[in-house]
Amino acid sequence: MSYFDSRRETIESQLSKRIDRKRDDVFLRADFADLGGYDQVGRALHQLVRHGRLLRIGSGLYVRARPSALDGTPTPAKGLHAPADEALRRLGVQTAPTRIKEAYSADHNRKAHYFSRTVSGFIPVT
Repeated sequence: MSYFDSRRETIESQLSKRIDRKRDDVFLRADFADLGGYDQVGRALHQLVRHGRLLRIGSGLYVRARPSALDGTPTPAKGLHAPADEALRRLGVQTAPTRIKEAYSADHNRKAHYFSRTVSGFIPVT
């Protein structure tokens, strides 16, 4: 082993540094294609999944992970919905809120307003 071989960073460490620098939480395998061959990048991503830094959520699709507060297993860093929306956006799929989510958002203010009126009706005025 030469001096240069010992100084060369592993693909896994290069991946880790790139993940730390990126603001996004969703990563495609293609994001790391410049670091090595297809199989090499795949093995490095697999190691990061084994270490709990990433979660594989699809074929060639990974999300940043953090330990769960309950049992320490890796979970998506920003819940489930945000990474799913970001992953679909990265894959070029347009998304829109569901009817239930739109109804909840639209009705949420009315419910709070109605509830505040109802509660204020029960407060005795002295």
